Amino acid sequence: MRKHLGRTLLIAATLVISAITLYPTLGWYQLDEAEQNARIDRWRTEEMDQRRDGAGVFQKAAYSVKKWSQFNRDMVINLGLDLQGGVLMVLGFDMTDEIKARMDEKAVQSMILANITNRIEDFEAKEPVIQTLGSNQIQIQLPGQKDIQRAKDLITRTAHLGFHLVSGPDETIQLFRKVDQHLKNGFVPFLEAPNRPGDPFQVEEANYPLLRKAVEDSLAVPDLIPADKTIAFGPAPKVWEGTRRTVYVMDRVERMSGEFLSSASPATDPSSPGNWMILFEFTGQGSTDFAELTGKNVNSQMAIVVDGNVMSAPTIQQQISGSGNITGSFTDVEAKDLAIALNSGSLPVTVKEEYAAIVGASIGADAVRAGVLSSIASLIIVAVFMILWYRLAGVVAVVSLTINAILILACFAYFDITLTLPGIAGMVLTIGMAVDSNVLIYERIREELSHGKSLSNAIQAGFEHAASAILDSNITTIIAALVLLQFGTGAIQGFAVALSIGVISTLFGALIVSRAIMEFIDENKLASKLSMANVISLQPSIDFMGKRQIAVVFSVLLIGAGAVTFAMRGNGNFGVDFSEGTNAQLQIVSESSVSDADVRAKLVGAGFTEPIVQRFQEAGSAAANSFLIRVGEAEQIGSESVSLRMQTALAPLSSGAAGTDVAEQVKIERLETVGPAVGAQLRFDALGAVFLSLLLIIVYLWFRFEWRFALGAVVATFHDVLVVVGLFAMLGQQISIPVIAALLTIIGYSLNDTIVVFDRVREDMVVNKSKGLSFLQGLNISLNRTLSRTLLTSLLTLFVVIVLYFAGGPSLQPFSLAMIFGILTGTYSTIYIASPVVLYWEQWREKVSARRDTSGRSSKKRKSAPATD
Repeated sequence: MRKHLGRTLLIAATLVISAITLYPTLGWYQLDEAEQNARIDRWRTEEMDQRRDGAGVFQKAAYSVKKWSQFNRDMVINLGLDLQGGVLMVLGFDMTDEIKARMDEKAVQSMILANITNRIEDFEAKEPVIQTLGSNQIQIQLPGQKDIQRAKDLITRTAHLGFHLVSGPDETIQLFRKVDQHLKNGFVPFLEAPNRPGDPFQVEEANYPLLRKAVEDSLAVPDLIPADKTIAFGPAPKVWEGTRRTVYVMDRVERMSGEFLSSASPATDPSSPGNWMILFEFTGQGSTDFAELTGKNVNSQMAIVVDGNVMSAPTIQQQISGSGNITGSFTDVEAKDLAIALNSGSLPVTVKEEYAAIVGASIGADAVRAGVLSSIASLIIVAVFMILWYRLAGVVAVVSLTINAILILACFAYFDITLTLPGIAGMVLTIGMAVDSNVLIYERIREELSHGKSLSNAIQAGFEHAASAILDSNITTIIAALVLLQFGTGAIQGFAVALSIGVISTLFGALIVSRAIMEFIDENKLASKLSMANVISLQPSIDFMGKRQIAVVFSVLLIGAGAVTFAMRGNGNFGVDFSEGTNAQLQIVSESSVSDADVRAKLVGAGFTEPIVQRFQEAGSAAANSFLIRVGEAEQIGSESVSLRMQTALAPLSSGAAGTDVAEQVKIERLETVGPAVGAQLRFDALGAVFLSLLLIIVYLWFRFEWRFALGAVVATFHDVLVVVGLFAMLGQQISIPVIAALLTIIGYSLNDTIVVFDRVREDMVVNKSKGLSFLQGLNISLNRTLSRTLLTSLLTLFVVIVLYFAGGPSLQPFSLAMIFGILTGTYSTIYIASPVVLYWEQWREKVSARRDTSGRSSKKRKSAPATD
């Protein structure tokens, strides 16, 4: 134990930290909704009390521990819309004549969509669904119900930043008296004079509405308030700040706006401990303008105004250029939200909330339960297989994989990753693929034992020889994940983070945990040998490369057929996530409760492909059996309209009498055209990220192996994606977001499988060459030597996704089907696509080399031949 003390402490620390991180998640989801809401309200009150009382560092730390023990919601793994539902918001906007003169509705809608997307991406709500509705509305769905009011405020906020010069005390008092005279003593009596020169006037919060109305009325009176001046107020006071707002007289027109703002970020306010501020920087032009403005107004007050509120009004001490700050007793959350809004810029038009509602899980509780249970069942069966196949080593693998799973979930909680049902399936698949690392190690240990090595030496050699293949295959996956994280957006970034976590935890489990346990067993003589099952000869001699031409022709024909079918189907290849469709909010008139599973089944039976069905409860409404339904078909006029098809399909679920009009049995309350959940820009970003990641993988493999191996791996990867997409087209399946996640996973799986084989080819090349074997013969030998590992890994991973396909419910079937195709074609392509590409390249290179040699010898002969007359 002392020999590996550092490794032991690392494993122990990882387990303890993971347990601490996962504790809130395990407890939170055991609470009912009422208790969850009660705790959130209590925590909010306690945090307000702490700020008001000026809690110290130790008090805050003690409170954090207490909050953790009560299942701190901020540390809980978030669930996606498909697992728990969330809040639906519909925002509307009005086009003014000025805006219409500059741009059309589509352009404005696109700008709002991009702006809101930028804001939400910086907010805690991960993987939101943001879509267009008609021509002047935006629909937003946020997973969960975590501080929804904050989300609303952030989304609809205009965040206009302006800098105004503040009038001096004499001018301020003169204007206040003038307004007071007009209002007949209805203004100044409500003001509180400053305690010292330079401080602003104040007004009690209770009197603020009265003074606000007085200012609005006074501004409407000609010449009462000068045309270049206005009266402005500070923001509402915090609980711990008292009950007063500040009041200023300032220039009506801003001297400078936030147009040239380059960045804004939250930071602690050193001049006011416990409070936060916003640091901002200008672009080059902004810096020049700000320097000119401050240089001309040294010793004057300048109001920093955000959305009409004077956040602060510092005195200009000297010329300022480049940067500044906004103070105002902000909390950390408020400072972060204001920075987000400033960075995303002002909205081009005024946005208003049309309505908000609570929606249920998009796939239904039954589907969630089936998906989770099938995932657990598949993992249990894989664990049993590993134990039966590898015996004691299998137990070690199961322990390692269990720690791997705990580490993945802990990272999900720590990095605030949203967990969706495809995410659960993907995590299960990641763990299933992590089995490959253990299989690779154990097969190398088996091989070393067959060569007569002792158990200690076999374990040592097995881990050392397998390490390079494990590292290479996982590093290429990390490269892909980092590119997707950097250049992808939305769900693509979420997938990249989850993929990175899975890879790192796999390396930790296989190379550190498994090795630690195996060496502990050996050093303490807990086993004298490792027995393993085997149905494949250690020295198989299959002529894989002899069938390469048949395989290549088969692949070309299959990809060609898929491409033709894909082209013929056109937009029919893409599901509801990628196409314009119809949103219907409807109510099924029934005395009994109607399940979302029954609604979904009826719609599928009526010909709707993969409809999204969510329970719907609008704020303040008690209507039962209300649903929000989204289908990929656009609404049509006439008897074949989408709405009529829905009503006809769902009428049997109503308790209305036979013969009753379907419109009475199924009431359509809203019907809108909805844009795709995944826009064109997201698709472009995803494709660009995938191509860039493959390019970098080629560079890495070129560096680690040779150019021919890099080319073979990438060609096989392209082959696998094209085959899966083609098979989906030929089977009439549609591509959805879960299928995209499956395709990205297939890329990683294909590369992993190919690199493991190529690593063995590289290792055997020197030995094979010394034996006088050709490259083709050596390639066949390496493929045969890795056959046991290839079949075991593929069959185990395939078994996992087959269980998910048949037992995981309809929501997981597209993802699982894509993975089934991907695993099969990935295993096939490693042998019959990647390897032949390397072989053809080598044969071409040998021919070129032979031609050069022949040409060189001929040239020498001509030079040495005697001259003739």
